Amino acid sequence: MKKQSPTKYSSLMNRIALTLLVSCILIYFLGRIFSFSKWLTIAVGGYTIVADIIFLVLECVVTFLVVYFIPVKIFNYMQGNSFREKCIPAPKSILSKDLILPVFALGLCAQFVGYAINSTIVRAFTEYTGFGDQYEFFSGMKHGYQIVIYIISIAVIPAIFEELIFRKTFCDALAPYGPKTAIFVTSILFSLMHTSFERIFHTFICGLFCSWLYIGTKNIKLPMLLHFLNNLFAAIEVVLWYRVSEDAYSTARVVRLVISLVVSIVCFIYLRAKRREQLDAERREAKSSDRYDEYLEKKKKYAHYTEMLPDENGEEVVSLSTKQKISGFFSPAMIAFIVAVIIQMCYYLSFELV
Repeated sequence: MKKQSPTKYSSLMNRIALTLLVSCILIYFLGRIFSFSKWLTIAVGGYTIVADIIFLVLECVVTFLVVYFIPVKIFNYMQGNSFREKCIPAPKSILSKDLILPVFALGLCAQFVGYAINSTIVRAFTEYTGFGDQYEFFSGMKHGYQIVIYIISIAVIPAIFEELIFRKTFCDALAPYGPKTAIFVTSILFSLMHTSFERIFHTFICGLFCSWLYIGTKNIKLPMLLHFLNNLFAAIEVVLWYRVSEDAYSTARVVRLVISLVVSIVCFIYLRAKRREQLDAERREAKSSDRYDEYLEKKKKYAHYTEMLPDENGEEVVSLSTKQKISGFFSPAMIAFIVAVIIQMCYYLSFELV
């Protein structure tokens, strides 16, 4: 029986953190360039449909390079075959077909409930402390084509490229350390990358379900669709604010919150019942086949180690303990990344979006 190396796990955390740090730096500087270019365009000749389309195309290209292509190339270069953990996840299905839709629906609704709670707390804090200056974060949508461009920028582009980097790249890299590790680590990093106290909780929930769907089905299209719908609904609410009225925006949010609460409760109860049914079926099968002692021993074994994984040769590999994974997560580069993100989040908290 072999054991996974904590050093390799910590090294992987360093490489992921360095990749995200590079991405953050590129996003910051390119964001400043984009802002200055738009300001200059408005000052010189006004903001026309041609300028909108040009900036949209540039945003697509830059997002592809900054959020996906360059980070993935850097990560793969640092990863190298010599650093890879020679283990593969246990060949078992995490999500059966009858659970995919409830998990998808729960993820779509629970993240909005989380956002409502998270944003309420942050806004109450800023109002109580007086910490924050109001400013208008979007110039409005006077033309129909601006709505299309806004939805593409907010919903389509992030859903594709963010899922490719966090799910397709990071989840696959973390898979040898167990599905739970891959799901939670990528969700935490996904949440931190949004650099907002107002969104940190609901982006974690969104990342949690996107990673769960990807790990459970190995189908990147499902988390992309969940991410897209989540951002699309948020974009529609913003459109209602600018094109209809503040009352329409508020009504839409209340209706969405009520529906999300109801669907979340129903899906959660259903998934709990299915899980209990699955455990009971496993227990009955073990008793009927005279493997009950083996079943209990396996449960005890899994309770001690977070995951039991076969390596590429089929030999059993003992995964790292939860304590080792937590301590390995806080590698030097990861600590630097978290500190940089917290500083940026505190800076953004000095503004209140209106």
